Amino acid sequence: MKKAIKPIIYVCIILVISLIRTFLCTWEVPIYDAGVEGDGYGNFGQLSGNSYIEQSFYCELNGLEGVQVQPVTFNRTENGTLIYQLIDKETQETVAAGTVDTAGWEDAKFTEIPFQRIEASKGREYVLRIQADNTPDDKGVSFYTTQKQEGTSLSLNGESRDECLVLKNVYKSFNLQEFIVFAGMLAYIVLFIKLLYKFLR
Repeated sequence: MKKAIKPIIYVCIILVISLIRTFLCTWEVPIYDAGVEGDGYGNFGQLSGNSYIEQSFYCELNGLEGVQVQPVTFNRTENGTLIYQLIDKETQETVAAGTVDTAGWEDAKFTEIPFQRIEASKGREYVLRIQADNTPDDKGVSFYTTQKQEGTSLSLNGESRDECLVLKNVYKSFNLQEFIVFAGMLAYIVLFIKLLYKFLR
């Protein structure tokens, strides 16, 4: 009886740990080609005055709750404020909006712009608009870009550019694929330890 109960306990523990891990973790999915080498990156010049960029992208998962961008700070630490909007391209509804203070941003370090989670984001196309807020020229920032990707578009002050922001979508939702992979990995580790214990005993 004890021999029959032990495997069930192991399976339950593995499933519980995997569920907790999957629900608590966030998933970062790039919209750009993350395999591009260093010389494949650039930027579009600083956002100052009231200039703006618009980047469109499709969501692969539900639970979109932010984006991560790679700023170009021009070695300045006291930069201006940016206004952002996330627009549903089909309905033209603004689903998230706010301001972000760029003071203290580090050059090339992924920086998150968080917003309220959008539960049903999978398959939707959004436009991220980022605008300078009457920013002086000596306080403007930019963002790293790389080659344009299918299903995305980038524009600067309404003019289309053949580039794509170095941007990751941040999701928080149950990810079945990650759950299965993680549970399988835990099961493999448990099985390996049991076999090793029997071999060394």
